[in-house]
Amino acid sequence: MLQKYDKLLATTALAVAALAGSAMADAVGDLPACDLSEGYANNTAAFSAQLESCLADQSTTVHRGDVEANVLALTQRHRSRLGLDELETRSSLDMAAQAHALDMAARSYAAHKDLEGRGHLHRVRTLDRSVLIGSAGANIAAGGLGTGVDAFNALTADPVNRDNLSRDAFSHVGVGAAEAADGTIYVVQLFAQIDGELETPIPAALSSSAKLDASFVDAGFEHVGWSLTDEAGRLLDRGYGERVTATLDAAQSAFINVDVARHGGDTYSLKGPRVTGQ
Repeated sequence: MLQKYDKLLATTALAVAALAGSAMADAVGDLPACDLSEGYANNTAAFSAQLESCLADQSTTVHRGDVEANVLALTQRHRSRLGLDELETRSSLDMAAQAHALDMAARSYAAHKDLEGRGHLHRVRTLDRSVLIGSAGANIAAGGLGTGVDAFNALTADPVNRDNLSRDAFSHVGVGAAEAADGTIYVVQLFAQIDGELETPIPAALSSSAKLDASFVDAGFEHVGWSLTDEAGRLLDRGYGERVTATLDAAQSAFINVDVARHGGDTYSLKGPRVTGQ
């Protein structure tokens, strides 16, 4: 029987503080105006285009890169004081965190799932075409968080958030921060244990000839198979080896999981990219 490699998405209470600060604005360029009134599109390409637009268009919500940088630095310092390794950054984790922060700022809510019910791993696995995740967690803070110090203090005020910050199982981190028109700042931290990479990034549109060649951080991992699960985590299909033999309907989406065994013993399922039918 497959076992979960670690507890996925350790939930956190929302840390809220009341402080103030100024915003940093970036140039809009030639991208269309940011419109998150109905959230992000479910299509992978459209989602990425929306995120790019919203990171550039600062007219309604402001991307707070200064807060992100400070929160990251304070996170690394916090772990160093505990004798833990620093976390590596990864662009897909940053982008997923930024996407959620911008959406919360645009639509005035604070939750780990968006208003459509999509969680943090949905966003990461939509954006990243090669990642294989063993475990993940997330922290959120919302309020008048004028500086990165304010945001970090709000995050660490919650014991579950502090637990995520100090978990030695995590290897990577991403940070997102956005300021709403009313001055409320939303901060998202994403943590992950990245246990492998697909050697060839898998296209968003799944084909029956897709091959899941992978490299693993743990040299004792052996690739034994794959599975497809739906948005609710229900099993859609499973197979052995490195080639996906399943197909999806054109309007259907699923998540690829790579099944591995350690030294011929326990079997684990690593979370891979989100795909759609052709």
